[in-house]
Amino acid sequence: MRPLAVVALGGHSLLPKTERPTMPRQFRYTQRAMGYVLARFGSGTDLVLTHGNGPQVGHILLRSELAAAAKEAYSIPLSVAVAQSQGEIGYIIQQTVHNQLRQAGQDRAVVTVLTQVLVDHQDPGFQNPTKPIGPFYSEAQAEGLRRRNIPLVKVEGHGWRRVVASPRPLEVIEAETVRLLAQAGAVVIAAGGGGIPVVRQRGRLQGVDAVIDKDLASSCLAKALGAQTLVILTDVRQVSLSYGQAEQQDLSRMTVAEARSWLEQGHFLPGSMGPKVKAAIDFAENTGNPALITTPEALEAALDHRDGTYIDASGQSFRDFLAGRLPALPGEHPTMTDWADHLTTIFPEARLKSFIEMRGADGGPWRRLCALPALWVGLIYDQTALDAAWDLAKGWTGEQREQLRLDAGKLGLKASIAGRSLQDVAQEVLRIAEAGLKARARAAGFDRDESHFLNAVREIAASGRTAADELLARYRGDWDGDLDRIYAEYSY
Repeated sequence: MRPLAVVALGGHSLLPKTERPTMPRQFRYTQRAMGYVLARFGSGTDLVLTHGNGPQVGHILLRSELAAAAKEAYSIPLSVAVAQSQGEIGYIIQQTVHNQLRQAGQDRAVVTVLTQVLVDHQDPGFQNPTKPIGPFYSEAQAEGLRRRNIPLVKVEGHGWRRVVASPRPLEVIEAETVRLLAQAGAVVIAAGGGGIPVVRQRGRLQGVDAVIDKDLASSCLAKALGAQTLVILTDVRQVSLSYGQAEQQDLSRMTVAEARSWLEQGHFLPGSMGPKVKAAIDFAENTGNPALITTPEALEAALDHRDGTYIDASGQSFRDFLAGRLPALPGEHPTMTDWADHLTTIFPEARLKSFIEMRGADGGPWRRLCALPALWVGLIYDQTALDAAWDLAKGWTGEQREQLRLDAGKLGLKASIAGRSLQDVAQEVLRIAEAGLKARARAAGFDRDESHFLNAVREIAASGRTAADELLARYRGDWDGDLDRIYAEYSY
C-alpha cells in the first residue's frame, strides 16, 4: 500500500499578496508551485491536494455584489461563492497537474472533488469573524465598507481586508470518495477553500455563510484518510517566533507541546500562521505523524530534514556528497533538488532535467535569436520530424560527433561528418525542422505556422557563410583589425 500525503496549497502561494490578481498569474504561480510538489510526490505516493481561496472567494463575492447592485445578475451566498472558488482553482490545479504529469511521462488521473465540510451551527466563529478574504482596501475604501456593516481587519503593510466567519471543521462529507480515488492512483484535489461549509439539520445538509480555514480542513481530511504526512505550503520558508520583529527566531522543528505553548503566548496570529500551527498540532497529536509548514521551493529540503538554513559547502565535492561524505552534510545524500541545483553549475550542450534544456544564443540580431528555438521546436515537438532527425544522425559515432563539434568552431559550414559537408547536413536539418513546425501548425503573427522564424538560418545554410565568417571578413577587411568596430556597428 502506497503512503498518502495531503498537501495544502496556500491561497497566497498560488497568488502572492504583492501581485494584482489575474487568471494568467494564477496559472503561472500554480505551475511553479506544483512543479515542486510533483517533484517529490508525483509518483510512488497517493496524493491529495487541498487549497486556500482567500483572495479568490472575496473577488467572486465582490463580483456578485456589484452585479446584483447594478441589477445585472442575481447575488450568491458566501457558501456558493466557496463552491465556485473550488471550481475555479480546482480547474487551474487540475489542468496544471495533468500537463506536468504528462510531460513527465505519467498517465495518472487528476480529479477535483466538490467538497462539503460539516460545521456546528453554534460555533463561536459565527459571532466573531476572523477569516480574511478578497482584495486589500485603502482607508477610504474601507470606510465605505464599514458603512455597509462589513467586518474588516487591518493587515500591516497591505491595507484592510474583509473578514468572515470561520467555524471549525468537524467532518469532510466526501472523505470516503476522496480516499477511494486516491487509492486508485488519482491525484485528488479536495476540500478547496476549506470546503463548502454545511450544517446538518434534521438529517439534511444545508450551506451556511462562512469560509472554513483550509489548513484546519486539511488536517481534518488528512486524519480521515489516514495520511502519513500533512504538508502546509505558504509564502514563508519557516515558522517564526516574534515574526517581523528584530528578535525574530526561525524554527526548524517544534514539538506539539512547544507549538501549543507558543501559540498560547500569541506568537502565531489568527488569520495568518495561527491556523497553520493549529492544524499541524491537530494532525501530529492525533496521528503521531509529522506535519510540515514551508514554501513550495523549500519543500524537498524540508522533507529531507534540512531546516531551510543556508549550508555553506564552498570548495566541497558533489562526488563526496554522492558518497555521503560531504563535510557540510555528513551522512546525507543528494535529493532531486540538489541534483537540479548542481546541474545549473555545468554548461554542456544540453542538460536533461524534466525537460531537455538546450544551449541558447547569448546575443545576435533578433531574427537569429528567434531562429534557434524554432529550429529545436521543429525537430523535437513533432514525432515525424524527430524520427527523421534520428535517422540522419544515428549512424554517427561519438568520436565523429565530438570531432564535428571541434571542427565547426574553426571551419564553420565547411566542416564535415561521415563524408557529408556540414552545410549539406544543415540544409537537411532545416528541411526537417520546417516540416515539424508546419505539422505543429501554431499560428505566429500573420503566418499559419512558425517556420518563418527559420529564415535567418536558411540564408546562412544556403550561402555557406556563417555569422562568424562575416565578422572575420569585416575584421580582416574594412575594419583593418579594429575590434572596437564590432561594438559600433553590431550593437542594437
